[in-house]
Amino acid sequence: MASNTPLPSFTTLYNLPLGAVGATPTATLTLLYSSPNGPTSTYTGGLVINPDSPHSSGLTSSSASSDVDSNSSTSTTSTPPVAPASTPSVTPVVPSPAAPSNTPPPVLSTTSSTSPSTSQSSSPSTRSSTFTSSNPTEQATSGTPVPIHNNRLPNGTVAGIVVGVALGIALITFLATYLALRRRGRSRGQNIDGGTAGAARHQNLSSEPKRPLVTQTSSGSNSIDGFLPQSADDKTVQNEVKTVLDQIELHVENFYLNTQASGSRLADAELAMFDSPDLPSSLASLLPQTNNSIPLIKHALAHFITACITTPSETDWSLLPKDFVLLPNAVRAGGSTRSTKQGFTQSMSRWRALTAYLRPNALEDTAYIAQRDRQINIIVQNFSIAFAPWQNPRYKDEERVRSLVAILKDAADKGIWLFSQPSEFQLQWRNLSPNRIAVAPALVKVTDERGQILGQPQVMINMTAEKL
Repeated sequence: MASNTPLPSFTTLYNLPLGAVGATPTATLTLLYSSPNGPTSTYTGGLVINPDSPHSSGLTSSSASSDVDSNSSTSTTSTPPVAPASTPSVTPVVPSPAAPSNTPPPVLSTTSSTSPSTSQSSSPSTRSSTFTSSNPTEQATSGTPVPIHNNRLPNGTVAGIVVGVALGIALITFLATYLALRRRGRSRGQNIDGGTAGAARHQNLSSEPKRPLVTQTSSGSNSIDGFLPQSADDKTVQNEVKTVLDQIELHVENFYLNTQASGSRLADAELAMFDSPDLPSSLASLLPQTNNSIPLIKHALAHFITACITTPSETDWSLLPKDFVLLPNAVRAGGSTRSTKQGFTQSMSRWRALTAYLRPNALEDTAYIAQRDRQINIIVQNFSIAFAPWQNPRYKDEERVRSLVAILKDAADKGIWLFSQPSEFQLQWRNLSPNRIAVAPALVKVTDERGQILGQPQVMINMTAEKL
């Protein structure tokens, strides 16, 4: 029959302080002995965990005391199968030295064996549990966890990265598939439409009778109209021509005087160069008979210059490129006119535009510039000699020559520009009366932009006349 005598109890307390990572783990072990009929005894010793030694631990020091404070906490109490017969003692165990080994440190387990009654520890400085140490990084199996220094990412972060990458790949795959299907459908639709249209065209062509290949002259000629010189408006043409005529008139008024030549021999040869069919007589006969020589000089200079910048040219002193003059002169010499050939004016209009377009720019043609300047120098020299008796002495010869050279160059440029116009313009002179002469011609438009003859010629500048 079992005895009811109370058995003594053992209570084990240990304190595992947290040291620095890599330091030698240590622990404090306290053993409480309670006897039913005697005082409570306390045994305290140090527990050293040496990871480099095959021995797991040893008690490095011990102390004993009695009458433990009732505020001390116990962790785990259990009843051993056999009660100790005498007062327990703790003998410090010193681990035997051993050579360092790469073998992982053994697992250390500490378990207390006490009476069946159990109590909870209330001291924050002690822990009551079973702990295991398998490497230098300690880990508590219960209570407050010991911090673990680990470079691995948390499992939640790794899972989030994996899910994000998977979603990104799925989205890119979906977009690529969608774009590929859309492009394929569009190209298929174009092929279907193109095939249908091609089949329809092939059917229409096969049903039509075959015809010989012909050149579409009308559409082909119209297609180059955008490249040819375009027709200027009437106001622009009027201003350009009037500028030249006004310069001629001002030059004579500034550099010549109304005087009668007396006691000097006139330069008949030079005067004959500037004779005009629109005067009642030659200049050599008219100038000595009048005290108003300015109108005659104006007429002579204006008539000569306008003849040099129009086609067909009535003088050998043309200021236009030879390409502009040869064909009109040949047409006039051959007797071809608008009355003898159908489409004559339309053809001449297109020829002028084509010639101006195809020929190199006259202002950049050094050969033409040299030929024009030679002509101008001869004209200026002969005009100065022919009308020397009426020159204004207030001006030097250099000023007079410079002014006339500038007028002739500007007139040549205006003549080239007027030649390239699709419409035909004429500078018309007329013999008025013995007492009145024209000092500036009339500008008349005779065809439209298509070369069609106008029912009523359009006078753009009226002829100017002065009294002798």
